[in-house]
Amino acid sequence: MDQYIHGYEAEEQKRLAQLNDLLNHRCLTKMRLEKGQKVLDVGSGLGMFSRMMADAVGPSGMVVGIEKSEEQLTQASQWSSGIDHLQFRQGDAYSLPLERKEVGFYDVTHTRFLLEHVRTPLQVVRELFRATKPGGRILLLDDDHLRFTLYPELPAFDSIWSAYLGSYEVLGNDPYVGRKLVGLLADVGCGRIHNDFVFFGSNAREPEFHFYVQNLCAIIEQARPVILSHELLEEALLDQGLKALQNWQMHPHATIWYQICWAEGIKPE
Repeated sequence: MDQYIHGYEAEEQKRLAQLNDLLNHRCLTKMRLEKGQKVLDVGSGLGMFSRMMADAVGPSGMVVGIEKSEEQLTQASQWSSGIDHLQFRQGDAYSLPLERKEVGFYDVTHTRFLLEHVRTPLQVVRELFRATKPGGRILLLDDDHLRFTLYPELPAFDSIWSAYLGSYEVLGNDPYVGRKLVGLLADVGCGRIHNDFVFFGSNAREPEFHFYVQNLCAIIEQARPVILSHELLEEALLDQGLKALQNWQMHPHATIWYQICWAEGIKPE
């Protein structure tokens, strides 16, 4: 079975909300949504980004979010309250809960930070392709965790990051799926495939910098049980590296550079 390494506890919901605040506007700009479009958002999580999509397509459009987690669907319900053109459904990305009329219906299908947490990402992309209308766009946004740089360099953190990537692999997930997005779109039959990056980083001179560092610390902490149980890193080294990261953020030149992989393809007419 697929295993979501970050869990669904209250602290994780808080982290995801902060992540949405930092990233959603950048992603929405790149999506180029238009009024009246029908959008399917698979792995919609807390629903914050789905709500922004709904605002972008307006009442003449529609956004449907599909999410597996009951905990996240409960949170998402607040974003759809009173908005007729935004709805959420519980469902599995491997077999989307679509009505017959929704097959080949959506102008845009989208998933973000989902493929890195599933064992068979190609099946998820096949489902997106199935839901997309001919001439419609399939948008994939996901991580390639090697595209991560701290400056000044922090050797004490390097072993932690390596162990974090290992925690994905021992669960059968893929921390490098971002580099494979174009291939996934090609394998399901998309044409006119375009790839790009969404920047996700900051530096010590920007007011939101501490949120980026908090996010980084939080995802490592969530992986701690897997890292320790599979002996990917000694706990003392894990604690030392996290402490070093907390100290590092006070450096006046501290900078996080990260690029999230983006790919979009067109379903042939």
